[in-house]
Order: sequence, then C-alpha cells, then structure tokens
Amino acid sequence: MITFFIFLGKITYIFLSLDQVTAIHFDNEIDRYIYGGKSDDINMEVLADNKTLILKPKIKNIKANLLVFTKSANFNFHFKMVQSNPHELITILPAKMDSSYKLIKSENTFDLLEGDHSLLFKNKTKMPIKVNDSDIATFDYLGKGPPLFINQRQIYP
Repeated sequence: MITFFIFLGKITYIFLSLDQVTAIHFDNEIDRYIYGGKSDDINMEVLADNKTLILKPKIKNIKANLLVFTKSANFNFHFKMVQSNPHELITILPAKMDSSYKLIKSENTFDLLEGDHSLLFKNKTKMPIKVNDSDIATFDYLGKGPPLFINQRQIYP
C-alpha cells in the first residue's frame, strides 16, 4: 500500500496496468466520480464502504482523466499505463506544508525537497518549469507520494 498526500487542485498521476486492479481509498465518502473517457475504457466501482474506488482498465492506452468528489474535497487524476509496477492500493490523504524539508534531488534546473506530508519544488531557472501539467515559476508545494513528471520524464519517486 502507498499513501498519496495530495494538495487540492493539483493533478495526480496514477499508474495502471491491464493485468492489475487498482484501489483508491479516500478518508471521506465518495459523492460521485466523472470519467473523461469512454465508459468502455475502464471498469469502475465504488465499494460498500463508499470510500474506496476500484479501477480496472480494459484498454492499454487510456488518455482521459478522472474527477472524484468526496464529502470534503475534489481530486483530479490522470492515468499512465505501465507494464510493471502499477499502483495497486492507494490511500489518499490531504497534503500540508511541513516546517522542515530535506533535499532529495538536485539537478541543474530544479531542487526537490521532501517533508513528512509534502514536497517542495524549487525552480532554479528564470523560465517556468511544467511539473505534472502545472507551470512553476519559482517554487511550489506538491503532494508527496504521487509521481512527478517534467517533460514526460518521471522525477519522483
């Protein structure tokens, strides 16, 4: 099981596989969900606890998003199909800014720092960097746990 700490309004990537079922567990009940693709692309089911959403892809190239509305928050998920290491059991918790961070990755263009409940991305350039479809000009707090991408290249975890 993996925990994703998520800030509201941020895009969260989930790795899916045709060979695996993925369960996403929320800390509040799911009110509804909306899938942006064709209903034939993926099977989705909310379990009896009303806090867990089960995903089982039926095609190998899903290019749509999923919006999940709970009693307390809204989440925007994008899917990435993978051959190995898909996400299986994910618990979603709210991210928060931490009081201290530790440097976990440094490149010419950015630093990535990790706290207990979030990440801190620092842009070292004068131009915005697109991280998971969001432009970061100077710095931003990001969720801890979900994958991060810059120009299709995974930089975390």
